[in-house]
Amino acid sequence: MSAASTLPSGVRYTKVTDQPLQIGVPVHEAFNALANAENEAQWHPSVQSARKLSAGPIGDGTEFEIQGPRGALIFRHDEFVPGERLGNTVTLPDGRVERWSATFASSSDGGTLLTQTFEIPLRPEADAAEEEMVRNAIKHRFADLNPHLKSGVEALASSEPTAPEAPGHSPGLEHS
Repeated sequence: MSAASTLPSGVRYTKVTDQPLQIGVPVHEAFNALANAENEAQWHPSVQSARKLSAGPIGDGTEFEIQGPRGALIFRHDEFVPGERLGNTVTLPDGRVERWSATFASSSDGGTLLTQTFEIPLRPEADAAEEEMVRNAIKHRFADLNPHLKSGVEALASSEPTAPEAPGHSPGLEHS
C-alpha cells in the first residue's frame, strides 16, 4: 500500500527522519519485534498496554490499540514489507493522524540499522517558527525513545524463537 495515501488530505505535515539507530539483532528479528505493536509496552516507557484489534496474521492493515497518557491510540500498519519497511498511521484521541515509518538494513556486524521517520500534522495557521518547534520536539522524541527502543528490541529478540521468513508475512506474528 502506498504510504502517501494513508494520511488525510488537506492537512499540512512536517516530516523528520532520524539518524540510523544501530540495534544488535538481525534485521528479521528487529522487524518482528517492532511489527507486533503488542510489544510496545515492553520498550516504550509511556505505554501502559497494547493489544491487537485485527484478526489474522500481522501484516498490512493490522490494527492495534495502544493505551498511554494521551488515551487510546490506534496504530494501523499501512506499509508492511518484512525485513525492509514498516509504517503505521497513528490515530490520536482527538482524531488527528500521525505517521511513523521505518526502514531496516543490515549493518556490517550482522545487526540492524533502523531509520525512523515521523510525520506530524501542523495547525493550519502554523508559521515557519512553529514548524521548526514541532520538528525539534520530534528530534527530542527520537533522542528520548531510541535507547528504550534499542534495548527493548534486543531483549524481545533474544527471548523469542526465530524461524525462517515466509514471503508476505513475518514469523511469530500470527497473534489473534
